[in-house]
Amino acid sequence: MKRQKLSGAIFGGTGGLFVMETAGSGSLLINSYGDIVEIHLDGTKPFVVDNQHVVAWSESLDYTIKVASGLFGFTTGEGVVNEFHGTGTIMIQTRNIEGLAGLISPFVSSGS
Repeated sequence: MKRQKLSGAIFGGTGGLFVMETAGSGSLLINSYGDIVEIHLDGTKPFVVDNQHVVAWSESLDYTIKVASGLFGFTTGEGVVNEFHGTGTIMIQTRNIEGLAGLISPFVSSGS
């Protein structure tokens, strides 16, 4: 476990001050909602992605978590993005749990 920046703990929706860090060689199993897409950064410009779509990133990358549009929903986390800088790889998921719940909710019985 690695301590993340305070802004990440407060705004990131990651569950606290720590993120999991892995090292070594071999295979690593990662779970996501939807497909995992690798984005390779060459350091020439930052890459901004919705916080809820970030799965993993290279240790070589620096990131900040910020409110994207000035509108922030404290209950939903809307408008929170990660801005990555440097050279490395980001793995993002094509869906998020809230989007999946919204897709299936019309088909789930309410119990009445």
